[in-house]
Amino acid sequence: MRRALHLLIALVLTLPGASQAQGRGPRTATFLHFNDVYEIGAIDGGKIGGLARVATFAKQLRRTLPGVVTTLGGDFLSPSALGLAEIGGERLAGRQMVSVLNAVGVSWATLGNHEFDVREAEFRARMAEA
Repeated sequence: MRRALHLLIALVLTLPGASQAQGRGPRTATFLHFNDVYEIGAIDGGKIGGLARVATFAKQLRRTLPGVVTTLGGDFLSPSALGLAEIGGERLAGRQMVSVLNAVGVSWATLGNHEFDVREAEFRARMAEA
């Protein structure tokens, strides 16, 4: 718990404008957190979910609030039906998720158990793309 608190403090101090805010009262951080993202698209005819909605919401937050930190709690490379698709004889293996999450603007991410469902070479390639 102590380590997590130190990490949180360090994270808040690295927020844009944190150094200028010192001595001017409290600093507010807004965290947009999500995890277990298995598919990109919305469901129920586009009414529920979808990473386009997350990207739009993140963009709106960043416009109105300084220092928004977008965090991802793992389980994004797998399992995904699209991740099993092959392009040029090579499995996507989460490439589509990394591409979309880069567009969302994830500030910090941690790995979940499903990141290790893909082969090691695929995993390393996804981490290099992130």
